[in-house]
Amino acid sequence: MEEGHGIAARGVRPILQAAAGLELVRKRAAMGRSGKMKKHRMEEGRQLQQQKAERQRAVDDNLSTQHQAWKRSIAFQLSSTSARPAASDTAASGSTAPRKDKDGFVQPSRRLFNGTVAHKWLSVRPVGAGLRNMGNTCFLNAVLQCLTYTPPLAQLFLQQQHAKHCETTGFCVQCELERHVTRALHTKDPICPKHIVFNLRFIARHFRPMRQEDAHECLRYILDGLHSSCLRGHEHVSAAVKQTTVVDSIFGGHLRSQVRCSNHQHRSNTFDAFMDLSLELAGATELTKALQHFTKPERLYGDNQYMCERCGKKVDAEKRLSIHTLPLVLTIHLKRFSFTGLHDGKVSRYVQFGETLDVGPYMSQPQKTCYRLFAVLVHEGFSCHSGHYYCFVKSPNGTWYCMDDTSVRNVSLKTVLQQKAYVLFYIRESAPSTAQSAPATPAKPAALAAKTPAQSAPATPARSAPASSAAPAPAA
Repeated sequence: MEEGHGIAARGVRPILQAAAGLELVRKRAAMGRSGKMKKHRMEEGRQLQQQKAERQRAVDDNLSTQHQAWKRSIAFQLSSTSARPAASDTAASGSTAPRKDKDGFVQPSRRLFNGTVAHKWLSVRPVGAGLRNMGNTCFLNAVLQCLTYTPPLAQLFLQQQHAKHCETTGFCVQCELERHVTRALHTKDPICPKHIVFNLRFIARHFRPMRQEDAHECLRYILDGLHSSCLRGHEHVSAAVKQTTVVDSIFGGHLRSQVRCSNHQHRSNTFDAFMDLSLELAGATELTKALQHFTKPERLYGDNQYMCERCGKKVDAEKRLSIHTLPLVLTIHLKRFSFTGLHDGKVSRYVQFGETLDVGPYMSQPQKTCYRLFAVLVHEGFSCHSGHYYCFVKSPNGTWYCMDDTSVRNVSLKTVLQQKAYVLFYIRESAPSTAQSAPATPAKPAALAAKTPAQSAPATPARSAPASSAAPAPAA
């Protein structure tokens, strides 16, 4: 038996050895195949890297060529502009350098609006319609009524020059205001400004129907929308020329900020465009006191010293704001709302203002310049989160009216002057040189026409001096 078992063991061993040999052959073959595959993949990876590097070199070479061409182009443009001004400005003015006054204020080389605007009503007409409140829209109604009874703007809109040439598809704030003013001044029945209310988001992105907003903020957005509609087709003109639209001819002015060095009395002037003045009340009980505070010199000393370009170091200095160029219509915003975290409030005291206003003492070159009141916008309430807006306007027949949504009632001048005003509208008694007492007649329809067949984009706030603090809007 033992001998038989030994024979069996000797017979199985070769079989097992053969099987092990075959398994080893299969493993070596598999390793060979995997090695070849790995090598092949590595080769493919190297080829892909080479192709990628070649493409990147081609891109770099192309960019380098473009960059060199761009540098040559810029160098040519710089050498060209150093010899002559921009063609768009030179063609109109024929001058070889920007025109400046003695204070360094750059005069526009040409004007987008070369027509004239009337600073008085050209015909006597009765007061127009009241406006329906569509749900927290008293802020909009008050602003629309003040603009409707702004003589130069209303008479411009009554001619409907913009709508005749406008090519904008969708909502256009200037077209809609032309239609609204024309309708409001030709009827006594209350009207509903639904087309403006339903398109508030095109005046300002955050405006929505049925939601309370701030009346001054709404006014600024509407004026900026009007300004933008006049710039369509003139996007590439200089900044000075952009400030010569018909809207600027009515509401636009410039402030001068002058810093005077205490060592050599060296003066440095900068200028900013504005469409309204925002005045801090700062304890003022009169409008003239608020204007005096607005133009009061400010000392720059200590950590707030001025870096004088003439002295080449920081020095004590004096800074003063003043009105450099006057608007035809002067809009004054009294900053009644205060925002201090959780304790928002309102300055509700009465601030005295008159039917006339001499702004001469607040100008860069003082001279007697008289303005006359024609509209007052009022907020009634205790804070920016609640209340109601209404306004007082002077109609074309010279009578004052209180416009409170649909209510239109006659009031006396004494009543108007007793109001706690939020926004005041004054018009210059004698027209400035760029605006004569004549109907508004644009030199070219393109200055008023919208030339882009696209829906009007929401505007940015109109220029204000200084920019008023944006407030959560009072309730209607």
